[in-house]
Amino acid sequence: MEARLRSADDVHKRKLQKIKIEVVKPVQQPFHEKSTRLKLHPLKLMLFVLVTATFLILLSTPNGCRRNNSSQPSSKPHLVDRWWVWGVSDPRYASDTVVNWDDVSVVVNGLAENKKIQTTGLLNFDEVEIRQWRKMVPEANHIVLHLDHAEQNVTWESLYPEWIDEEQLYATPSCPSIPKLDVPRKPIDLIVVKLPCNGNWTRDVARLHLQLSAASLAASAKGTRPVHLLLITRCFPLPNLFTCRELVARKGSVWLYKPNLNVLRQKLQLPIGSCELALPFGSKGESGKPEREAYATVLHSAYVYVCGAIAAAQSIRMAGSTRDLVILVDNTISEYHRSGLAAAGWQVRTIERIRNPKAEKDAYNEWNYSKFRLWQLTDYDKIIFIDADLLILRNLDFLFRMPEISATGNNGTLFNSGVMVIEPSNCTFNLLMDHINEIESYNGGDQGYLNEIFTWWHRIPKHMNFLKHFWIGDEAKVKQRKTDLFAAEPAVLYAIHYLGYKPWLCYRDYDCNWNVDILQEFASDAAHGKWWRVHDSMEAELQELCLLKSKQKAQLEWDRRQAAAAKYSDGHWQIEIRDQRQKRCTDRLCDWKDWVVDNRYPLYNASECPFVEQGFNCLANGRPDRDYVKLRWKPERCDVPRFNVDGALEMLRNKRVVFVGDSMGRTQWESLICLLMTGVRDKTSVFEVNGNAITKQIWFLGVRFGSFNFSVEFYRSVYLVQHSWSAKRAPKRVRSTLRLDRLDDISAEWSNADILVFNSGQWWVPGKLFGTGCYFQVGHTLKLGMSIPMAFRTALQTWASWVDATINPNRTSVFFRTYEPSHWRNLTLRECDVPNQPLSEAIGEGNNSFSDAIFDVVKRMTVPVTVLHITPMSAFRSDAHVGTWSDNPSLSDCSHWCLPGVPDVWNEILLSYLHATYTSTLSQRARSNSTITSCSR
Repeated sequence: MEARLRSADDVHKRKLQKIKIEVVKPVQQPFHEKSTRLKLHPLKLMLFVLVTATFLILLSTPNGCRRNNSSQPSSKPHLVDRWWVWGVSDPRYASDTVVNWDDVSVVVNGLAENKKIQTTGLLNFDEVEIRQWRKMVPEANHIVLHLDHAEQNVTWESLYPEWIDEEQLYATPSCPSIPKLDVPRKPIDLIVVKLPCNGNWTRDVARLHLQLSAASLAASAKGTRPVHLLLITRCFPLPNLFTCRELVARKGSVWLYKPNLNVLRQKLQLPIGSCELALPFGSKGESGKPEREAYATVLHSAYVYVCGAIAAAQSIRMAGSTRDLVILVDNTISEYHRSGLAAAGWQVRTIERIRNPKAEKDAYNEWNYSKFRLWQLTDYDKIIFIDADLLILRNLDFLFRMPEISATGNNGTLFNSGVMVIEPSNCTFNLLMDHINEIESYNGGDQGYLNEIFTWWHRIPKHMNFLKHFWIGDEAKVKQRKTDLFAAEPAVLYAIHYLGYKPWLCYRDYDCNWNVDILQEFASDAAHGKWWRVHDSMEAELQELCLLKSKQKAQLEWDRRQAAAAKYSDGHWQIEIRDQRQKRCTDRLCDWKDWVVDNRYPLYNASECPFVEQGFNCLANGRPDRDYVKLRWKPERCDVPRFNVDGALEMLRNKRVVFVGDSMGRTQWESLICLLMTGVRDKTSVFEVNGNAITKQIWFLGVRFGSFNFSVEFYRSVYLVQHSWSAKRAPKRVRSTLRLDRLDDISAEWSNADILVFNSGQWWVPGKLFGTGCYFQVGHTLKLGMSIPMAFRTALQTWASWVDATINPNRTSVFFRTYEPSHWRNLTLRECDVPNQPLSEAIGEGNNSFSDAIFDVVKRMTVPVTVLHITPMSAFRSDAHVGTWSDNPSLSDCSHWCLPGVPDVWNEILLSYLHATYTSTLSQRARSNSTITSCSR
């Protein structure tokens, strides 16, 4: 440590001492007194030669090597900076950038003060370049600046260690010492530096050293005379040392700055790296200007963080801050959620998302570069960004006195972007955008990218962004210390950053991370309870935005069962859930009657889709009105993403989609194919694999999308279980039976699908069963007295057992669509009316007992299943049935649907859930429990 703390003078003296030894030692051999007298004159001659040679070397060496005269301009030509003479050559400081003197001339001559330049300071240039400077600005004095190089043991890792002893339990953190620049006595108007830009330029000690030295020289200026810095580099300078708002001109690799010297002096008080904690700046000055400061966060692509953002706002106010709260949201955040955010105190601003060009399509990190929009909040001077999964426990306003970028350490030499101080600037935003195609993010996300841009960051205490994370390998006393910090009252921590499952996605009874093996390191009941105390202080209307979706409740139950089966020693899986949200169905927030006119519909022309049955193409069959095809389902409090054909095609690439069910399932199958075909240029690449026409009776239909290597298949299985002819000894009225305990013979064809969509129900009616002599059978026993609802439930249990035993949830996403409403005026007479507009209330044969059975069976399954509960939303749409506009106008049909029409919306919902599935991690997909899209029954 002492070696690292040596001053620049000590380093210089040590170097001179080494030089003296190297030069003098060869002539200071141990002589006897007599022989010394005999060789007196030759020794004097040798000493004279050495002194003379040294003097000549000093005369021919540039000022960079003559320490005592480094502040004096020289009228003689400057020779090359001969570091090799001193034996301390350091390739770290060498720059291979070829100076474009035309660019330099343009930039320098563009200075308003160029005629007033009296003195330039030149750092890190060679002899030829120094001569060129003298020619370019002949009227000015030119000082070659001297800077000792940092020692070899000063590495980036020593400047930015992964961990420092912030509490000083064992030692006081300190940074390595680096030599300081000799400050000339004569004022300098223009400081010119040539920077190295090598492979690892972003984290380069020499590059940092040169920039800080130039900044220090500029900050030493006295009086009001302006000082400019000109940096020559192929890589951009430190953007938070030399800010782009101070950039006067740039041409090629030439960057000219006019820094704010007062601000620069403050920055230079900071530690050189994250090896020490940075302290807030002192007084902000006496400008009298109102504070332009705000807390900010970003929500994009996922409404699930809305509750977290509301709690974060509540916690900031509870901590005593009165600063503005700004939240940036994209168009995926609904008006309902925006109104809740506004009620919580956020100023809601809409942004356009920024795509990460290096992310996979629909990946979790596809749009996380949207965070860069924070730098466009130029109506503020300082922003404290907080992730939406943070809880503020103590006032963080003092961070507004910190510079950009101030943050806590993450790992290695990197910072965590969950809490960070930034200074908005359109110029910085442009810098971020200019390099998104070339810079690699270590984690594929915005945090990794920002770490590549802002390598000179400043460490704030970890208590400002304390990760809820018990590292594997932590000793018991370390874990207890963290638990005590989470539970401390009054709070010791300033902010808790919730990793793993978020508190609002768990029941309040305990931290649900306990129930997932790979997430237990994020589990803390103490931290969990802290969040819920903030939740309870929120208005009831805001708490409504923290209710659980049925999908999440099912996942929590799945995780609990897995923990129980593994008998996790913490025992949380045994705790009884008393959270009232367990019995609240958030999906009831959806207003199913909200069908709205959208002139962008229909999404396809059925006459141009060869896979639509003629009987469902109502417009081609003469239906005169078109209003029914221009309706989009837009519930007030639910988000159904608009159909994106390109995204859907890419999502399904290399996959196998299988529909299993009755003619209603076939209608949905036809709808999906037509939707997807709108994005296929070569229509001939889409074909039925067996060349079959689309008919009602064929048991298998498969359409292949050759350009994307996926198939969409339909298997006709109206009951899902086996339909067999009766035994000889059966009563005469029994002509056939449904084997309720055996799945359909063709079930083996379904098991290796990537996406499975089931439906059944339309054939479970007396006319198609008892009216045709079809009764129920379990094993070898006929169940003549079994009711249809009971038989349907029994068949579903057989189906569920097959799914649990056969389906690999890591590969296959399973869906079950509920019963489709019919709108018959007289079913017996097959009479119905098809109005021009949807009904004002839900009417129709919804068959809720079937839906109840589906929900009850699915929630007991172990393999995740998503229930597409389309019954309530379809109950309003009597206007969308085929009616008499089929291929047989003599018959009315108020069961089937026109295409395009309502089945398209079912597929939009299906695709939205598939999108959510395939953008989550594999482990999350495997843990997703039986899920339900709606509770409106």
